[in-house]
Amino acid sequence: MKERLRRLSAVLANFSTLEVRLVECLDFLPYTEENRRVVSHRFAPIILDACSLADSVLRHFAGLSDARADFKRLLAEVEGHLELEDAISIFLATEIVYLNPFVSWKTKVPVWWTAYNRLKHDRLNHYPDATYENAVLSLCALLQVLARDRDFIPNLISAGWFNTDDPLFGELICGQHIEVGVKPIQVMPVESRLFATPLHSNFVEIRNGQPCLIDDCFFNPRTAAMISAIECVEAGEYR
Repeated sequence: MKERLRRLSAVLANFSTLEVRLVECLDFLPYTEENRRVVSHRFAPIILDACSLADSVLRHFAGLSDARADFKRLLAEVEGHLELEDAISIFLATEIVYLNPFVSWKTKVPVWWTAYNRLKHDRLNHYPDATYENAVLSLCALLQVLARDRDFIPNLISAGWFNTDDPLFGELICGQHIEVGVKPIQVMPVESRLFATPLHSNFVEIRNGQPCLIDDCFFNPRTAAMISAIECVEAGEYR
């Protein structure tokens, strides 16, 4: 048990390292609509490492060691449990960005996964795939995989990626103590430095064709403050 917790903790540490690299990029290049297609050598390692790790976690969850198991087969094996296709996360950058990296994976391979495969096999000729957007989507996809894999919950708790003031946090802890994969009645966010992603279900609703955060989701104070500040700027309340 302890060895497994150490291995899963190493996965979270790897994610955090990649996130720090992305933070360094945000320090000099804001993630805005006009910058999403920017290509940089800084983005390629984030894409490669994030996707490789997501692939490993998915294979472990599905019990597939077959190297020939492609992306769609992996997702087909885990989708019934992880429900990734409809998972929506938020990326807290210059603005609130809603991300759905696994959208429509049953009919088309996500662009960030295609970029990963191209860069993995020929980084020189596929350098244009190393975009800002693919880096962000790859890291978001990895966090969604970790958040939806119940084995990682003790590590996510230890890492401080839940709001301990959330009324559902006690329920989550009890579920871990009795070793039952109890899903909270309502949605709970898993929050890293740059991303917030739902443990299950979604904290995003579509209203009048636009994504909106639900009102009864307990984000941690830092994330809630960032969301409030960004929403005020977008509403023109800060000049």
